[in-house]
Amino acid sequence: MDDYRKRLFRGAKVEDCILFFEENARKAGEHKNEASDDYEKGFWEGNRLAYQAAAQKLRWDFDYKKDEWEQEITKKVHHLIEVIDRMEQSARDQASAGKAKLLRQAEPKAGAVFLEKVREIPEAYMKGVMEGMATTYRLAAAKLRSELEAREGTERIGEILKDCVRDFERDAKIYEGNAEKTEDLFSKGFLEGSYAACQTVLKQLKLEL
Repeated sequence: MDDYRKRLFRGAKVEDCILFFEENARKAGEHKNEASDDYEKGFWEGNRLAYQAAAQKLRWDFDYKKDEWEQEITKKVHHLIEVIDRMEQSARDQASAGKAKLLRQAEPKAGAVFLEKVREIPEAYMKGVMEGMATTYRLAAAKLRSELEAREGTERIGEILKDCVRDFERDAKIYEGNAEKTEDLFSKGFLEGSYAACQTVLKQLKLEL
């Protein structure tokens, strides 16, 4: 009975902490929306992400299972997969369009400094970046889909996501290391694009779910 009471007490305290962090994340988001300048917006966004990450870590690291939360996070993961699919298509479109079209699209709203920097990027490198991002987004979406299909309903969603995060972090390190070694512009761009896509997916998994 003592062990049972301890588990109940621990679960209650963990849930209190999670709710505290989630409430502070919500308030920080409201402050961000009310902020009048970019510095203040950035400050509150940093706070929001920190509180959200703390709440998520507690959910993932403790033996904490709540059906509503499991369903909510699973739904968000399915939505994230759809977002990644769209990012893949966008990267593919940019890879096919080339630098000239990108410049034409950006010209009406981009500043002169940005446009000049884009013009200086070698075409082969830029194409590699977009191809790398598209490929990695496709692989990331496929990984998340397959993990959910194989494990959803039998394992906690936190465990599934922790495994995916670990694998994406490993892949990102490999892409980064190989990019530093290669001199071919397309290959370097491809690897750096793959690294960037991995980091984007990791940010979504770690901070936005």
